[in-house]
Amino acid sequence: LAYMILMKDDPEPDGFERNMGLFARQYGNEFDSLISSGIDYDWDSSGVIETDEKQIRAPRRILRA
Repeated sequence: LAYMILMKDDPEPDGFERNMGLFARQYGNEFDSLISSGIDYDWDSSGVIETDEKQIRAPRRILRA
């Protein structure tokens, strides 16, 4: 949303347009990091986080050599 507000109406790409892919990747990486850390998200905006909307966390194991 912030990206759309900051865009110009000029055919020449500005800095925000040139970095659009970078912004999308950074957002995706941060969102994936939050979800994998244990934060649940209401994907269907129902106001209730159902069991099928919860992230299944893989157990962490420490292996010693």
